Amino acid sequence: MNKLAIIHSTWFALMLTSASHAQTLEQMMLEISQSSSKPWEIQYVIFVAPEKDIRQQRTYAQRINQKMAPNKNLLYLNAKELLSPSYLIGPLAVVMVRFTPSAQVVNPAAPLSHFTARRTNFDRMVFVKTSGKKDRHLYHFANWYDEDLEFPALCTSDDSAYYEKGEDNKSGVGYFGCVEWASQLYNPNQPYIDVTTYTDEGGFIRHFMGWSRFTDKKKPIIGQHNGIWMCLLDCPHGDRPGIITDIAAWSIQHELPVPKEKINYED
Repeated sequence: MNKLAIIHSTWFALMLTSASHAQTLEQMMLEISQSSSKPWEIQYVIFVAPEKDIRQQRTYAQRINQKMAPNKNLLYLNAKELLSPSYLIGPLAVVMVRFTPSAQVVNPAAPLSHFTARRTNFDRMVFVKTSGKKDRHLYHFANWYDEDLEFPALCTSDDSAYYEKGEDNKSGVGYFGCVEWASQLYNPNQPYIDVTTYTDEGGFIRHFMGWSRFTDKKKPIIGQHNGIWMCLLDCPHGDRPGIITDIAAWSIQHELPVPKEKINYED
């Protein structure tokens, strides 16, 4: 089974398990208590998508969670309910979530300010409410892979859907997802992470989630969306995230290579 099939099969199995094996309250509490002893490695996660899409996803997640929450046999809810844009760059919204080494969410804005992150026994990455009104649920936002892939990666259900689509239609489109993020994050010869999905019609930035561990080297996060280059996070010399008017001049200024039109993520 290749790496993309592994991601899809894991998420598919998760959906089947959630639908067919209701957990008791005792089992839920056991999982929560056990997950709290897991080491936390993630310094931040970043969600990027068009602003309209992020707000629509949040509204949809709120509606679904409200229907599911009263069921005492259900533990996991959709974490997109908790996400709101931290800042905008052109048509794109960036949701930035930072953590302390003890997994406490440091975002000052509610609702995430009341949450801590956890890695469960099933390698599910979740938000757990630790202050304010009690909430027994785990808000699931990603799965952690550190054995099935050639490098540790944090992947979402969106990654599963995109990789499945690419496998099915054999399109060869260079989707950017968790595998490509990890490949660039861990590559010592790659000075930045280019989040562009390159196609024959041009480059764009699709929905994605990125992350960095406390031990990872800080790298600028850049990408091209409909012909416009942007720096999304950790811009060189402390520059604020924003539009890059001239990518060649920007690269020269910061002594970085000009991004290639197509990236071979397998290098």
